[in-house]
Amino acid sequence: MWFSKKKPNTRIDDRESLQIIFRKMLAQNLPFYLRGWGFDHPLYLVEETDKSLTFSLRFVDLQKCQPKGGAVEELTLFYEGKEYEGHVKITGLGKLDGQDAMRVSFPSSIQLNDQFQLTHYHMPPGAKVSFTSIMNEFLEGTLVNVGTRGIDLRWKDEGNIKEKLVQGRETSISFELDSFTKVNGQGRVLYFVEFGKPMVGVEFTKVDSTQIDCLEAWLEKQIKAKQTREKQAFQSNWNPAAAQRKKGQDGEDKPPDRSEILAPDFEPIFNEADPYVLLASPNLELLEQVGRSLSGSFGVLITRGTFQNIRILYDKFKPKMIVLHEDLGNISGFDLVKSLLEHYSADLAILMMGDRENEQEKMNQAMRAGAVDFLVVNPFDGPAIADKVESIFDLIVGPE
Repeated sequence: MWFSKKKPNTRIDDRESLQIIFRKMLAQNLPFYLRGWGFDHPLYLVEETDKSLTFSLRFVDLQKCQPKGGAVEELTLFYEGKEYEGHVKITGLGKLDGQDAMRVSFPSSIQLNDQFQLTHYHMPPGAKVSFTSIMNEFLEGTLVNVGTRGIDLRWKDEGNIKEKLVQGRETSISFELDSFTKVNGQGRVLYFVEFGKPMVGVEFTKVDSTQIDCLEAWLEKQIKAKQTREKQAFQSNWNPAAAQRKKGQDGEDKPPDRSEILAPDFEPIFNEADPYVLLASPNLELLEQVGRSLSGSFGVLITRGTFQNIRILYDKFKPKMIVLHEDLGNISGFDLVKSLLEHYSADLAILMMGDRENEQEKMNQAMRAGAVDFLVVNPFDGPAIADKVESIFDLIVGPE
């Protein structure tokens, strides 16, 4: 057969790993599902303890879905581009913050439904990939997951990707993770995933071994850094559900806003100096590239780019300029500009950054939102980026 041999599905039964996944799902407001209820009835986690998970039933039609105490149900979740399943027992029904809620047992394990195990690192939003269709058209997409054997990708075109790619057929692929890690070669369409946001799995078939070695080294570094961040967050008792409950108990009249939960973040101080510039993007590799370019003239802070994380860093370090990426994952950078200016003042200097594609249109959009300009960081040109940021800083902020 042309396709890779299927492998046994991986089971996660380590309690710490499970808690990290559930807490990140809560912080990012991602839905869970009960298989018997279907995907039209999402559950949102509102509380997690050592023994139980509590879900809001706000978006569940209780006329169609009637939870029964003591019933064992199959729980499904989609996390970092992968599907997981586990079993939970419904242990209670009631109200939480005035809304219908359901408590279930903490699952002893969850199983990763990934029979080919093609990829093992989830990419931050915005990483580009190009590939060819069966008619040899060049198509643009984004990387979802990466491994040494292949990639998962999403396509920009809203049309049916199965009209462009065929399972088992070859496609040319090209992507760049940093200046040392580039992949250009051939792949074969291995599978289509249609849950959530659909994606395609492409197995490498003809890629230079030197490129694979560089990719393997890059993945090892990224995975180790991610595991360290998650471990540190867990050991610091990061628990968005607990923070939410405490906040609600302090006398608020309404449930706390999910956007106010502090998500796990990068180590914020990239370069300690004065004045500080704050860079915001989910793409750590990009933050490091831009940070190195600016470190000769500025102190550099980095963050994933949630409103709450930016606010905490701004209040603590008082950066003179904030540089926001156009794509922050769960929110547009252009929308976040407006929120930050409303929260602080119109004097806050915010610079947008992003891809060169439609540069003039993005510059106009940035200016309308209240930013001072738009900075092209893809393709990356370190000296040009440093020169532009310095000139804008001198013009808008003035010499220190």
